[in-house]
Amino acid sequence: MGKSTLTYYVIPGLKLKKVRFQRVIMAVAESFDISPRLMMSKSRQRELVLARNMCMYVMKTYFNMTLKEVGLAFNRDHTTAIHAIRMFKQDREVNEHYQKIYDELKQKLELRKGIELIK
Repeated sequence: MGKSTLTYYVIPGLKLKKVRFQRVIMAVAESFDISPRLMMSKSRQRELVLARNMCMYVMKTYFNMTLKEVGLAFNRDHTTAIHAIRMFKQDREVNEHYQKIYDELKQKLELRKGIELIK
């Protein structure tokens, strides 16, 4: 994906978080073999929902974005972000494949709670 497609996903007023957000979107989309634009759409297709939920969880948990910021990033309300994060935790417990994708994503992005890394 070219960098020009990423500017579509910038959250106004969040200059530093922009880079982190873009990295997460790109990495999750790649993990699910879908386009970032499709993942950001309003579609309720199961695979897209799983990818969005994972993104929201990572952005909230590892990059300290507020629920409002996470919701805005996906053109959604903060309550949708709350629900997505809860569903992510639940889905991860019952679906080994989903857990594996998440573990690979954490490794790829070098995620550690409390430490924010930008490559």
